[in-house]
Amino acid sequence: MRRIIPCLVIVLWAATGFAQVWEKLVQPGLTYRMEVDSRVPRIMHALRWSQGAPELEARSELAGPAIFDSSADRGRETLTAMARRVEAVAAVNGDFFPFTGDPLGAMVRRRELLSRPWPGRPVFAWGPQSSAVATLSWRGSIESDPPSLKIDLDGFNEETPNDGLTLFTEASGLALAKPASVYVVLKLGEGAWTPTVHRTAEVLSMTADVEALAIPPGGAILAARGRKVAELAKFVPGTKLKVMYETSGLDWSQSEHVLAGGPTLVSRGQVRVDWQAGGFRDTFALRRHPRTAIGRTREGDIWVVAVDGRQPMSEGATLDELAGIMLRLGCTDAINLDGGGSTGLSLQGALMNRPSEGSERKISNGWVLVRTQAPVVPVQAEAAPVFQGPKALTLGQNRTYAVLGPDGARITNLEILWSAQGSIWVDQDGVVRPFREGPGRLVAVVRGQRIELDVIVEPTPKPPVSRRSP
Repeated sequence: MRRIIPCLVIVLWAATGFAQVWEKLVQPGLTYRMEVDSRVPRIMHALRWSQGAPELEARSELAGPAIFDSSADRGRETLTAMARRVEAVAAVNGDFFPFTGDPLGAMVRRRELLSRPWPGRPVFAWGPQSSAVATLSWRGSIESDPPSLKIDLDGFNEETPNDGLTLFTEASGLALAKPASVYVVLKLGEGAWTPTVHRTAEVLSMTADVEALAIPPGGAILAARGRKVAELAKFVPGTKLKVMYETSGLDWSQSEHVLAGGPTLVSRGQVRVDWQAGGFRDTFALRRHPRTAIGRTREGDIWVVAVDGRQPMSEGATLDELAGIMLRLGCTDAINLDGGGSTGLSLQGALMNRPSEGSERKISNGWVLVRTQAPVVPVQAEAAPVFQGPKALTLGQNRTYAVLGPDGARITNLEILWSAQGSIWVDQDGVVRPFREGPGRLVAVVRGQRIELDVIVEPTPKPPVSRRSP
């Protein structure tokens, strides 16, 4: 890990209340921002990444090595586990997902299509030099070669719908179709699963009425249910096929990664919250909840934002309020991502926000920022810094913590990323606020090292009862 590069800490006073804003430069091209607004109340965590900054690149990433697996988690993992697995500098959660665990909308990773678009919902796309917000469409089919039979595709790397036909690629891990169903295993010709495809294939085998079938290495599976079972069964082993689909709505020469969500928040510099078009409910849109968002500025920088919610210190945001936040940060285009218990922002190994359910939810995918070069490993690791502050706190009494270096000198807060979980929360000055009794954990990332301190919040002492003489 690299050291946090000091920058100014900004404190803003609003005419109608009090708001604090901290900005800390993590490394060239990456800035962390925390806002605490006591008027709502609301706590926001955000990252600004400059495309083209040295040593960093962003990509969409699956939670787990494949879209599906047979475990109880169905291929999902927590944001911090995903960030740790891919050695990400930073990460936020991505798209909505059903109980099966696959991303609900479009996902493209390194020009590979992993999930098809959800009708009416926007995506955020980016490449090495540009980014865009768009709404995509998708259609596909399989056809015998020479042509005599053609069947439309109804799904891509998702559980096969009733009376539907789904294509599963190797990235899926498993093909899923409830009985009555049939699976056709394919041997593929040359090519890759880019957003638009025209590939040849040969039917190797056929299997019926199993709920899941592993994708063979280098192969693919077609799965059908209901009325399409009889149609797919006509493709007997040895049949030559053409597999075709098209994903339209973006310039694929410029877009290497896509992450979906919805609804749109900001478009062309104006608030545009079109939650009805994406099939969202008014309770989702108009009430305050934890939120995650991603947007782009006119200069080409990318903001990712996590708003804490459903907690005493932070109620969250409505979609209109979230759009206002993205606009205030300078975004000309922005979309909402999955929120609620899924909302998370990880930075240098620390979870900066507070999950509304008390612990991290396992998610399906996310946005990750990774290094393009391996970090320089010091010849001799520096001794770990240590906290200065008590392990026992009293409810209702704030305490300011510090971090001391190996020489015993206090390290400036400009070099520290503070986060907390459990019964406490902390701002970027190291001020810890106990808000309920019980255990808490204070975390600091400083000079490339992550340190933790377990604390206990004790009840406020009751005042002594005075007694008078008779």
